[in-house]
Amino acid sequence: SLTVLDTLANLGLLLFLFLVGLEIDLTSLRRTGKKAISIAAAGMLLPFGMGIVTSFAFPEASSSGDSSKVVPFIIFMGVALSITAFGVLARILAELKLLTTDLGRISMSAAAINDVAAWVLLALAVSLSGDRNSPLVPLWVLLSGIAFVIACFLIVPRIFKLIARRCPEGEPIGEMYVCVALCSVLIAGFATDAIGIHAIFGAFVMGVLFPKGHFA
Repeated sequence: SLTVLDTLANLGLLLFLFLVGLEIDLTSLRRTGKKAISIAAAGMLLPFGMGIVTSFAFPEASSSGDSSKVVPFIIFMGVALSITAFGVLARILAELKLLTTDLGRISMSAAAINDVAAWVLLALAVSLSGDRNSPLVPLWVLLSGIAFVIACFLIVPRIFKLIARRCPEGEPIGEMYVCVALCSVLIAGFATDAIGIHAIFGAFVMGVLFPKGHFA
C-alpha cells in the first residue's frame, strides 16, 4: 500500500541523510560557518521576496481584505519559493562527488540553515492561518530546534565515544552497537519531526556527530 511505501521511502531517506552526515567533517563545517550563513541568508531572502511579490498576482492575496488569510498565504508563497530540497541537494552532491569538498560542505551547511528557517516560517504561516494553532508555534519550532542541536552536540558525542572505545578500530563492530547507531538515527528523526522540522534534519545531525574512523 501507499502507506507502507511512504514509510519505507522515509526510512531510506533518513538513512541516506545519515550517510551524508557521515561524509561531513565537523571541523571543516565550523570553518565554513560564516560563509554558509551568508549564502543561506542570500539564498533565502531573494526567493522569499520574489515569492511575496508573486503572491499578489493571485486573488487570495490581492482581492481578500481579511489579513488573517492574506498574511499566511504571502508567507507560504515566500517559503515555497525559498525552501531548499535538502535531501535532493545531498544526493546531487554525492553523485557529483562534491560532498566532501569545500563547495559541498558550504552547500550542505547553507541548506541545513535554510531548511530550519523555512520550517519555522512554515510553522508561522500555519499558526496564523488556523484558529486552533497558537502564534507561539514558530517560536516553539525555533527554540526547540536550537535546543535539539545543542543537546545533540553536548550528549551524543559522549555516547558515541563510549561506544567507540568498546569497538577498537579495525575490529568487527558488535551488532548491538550497530542497532544503537540506527536507533539513534530514528530517535533523532522522530524528535525533529515532533518539533516541527523534517525528520531528515535529525538524521543528518546524527551523521555529522558520528565518530569518524570507527564506524564511518
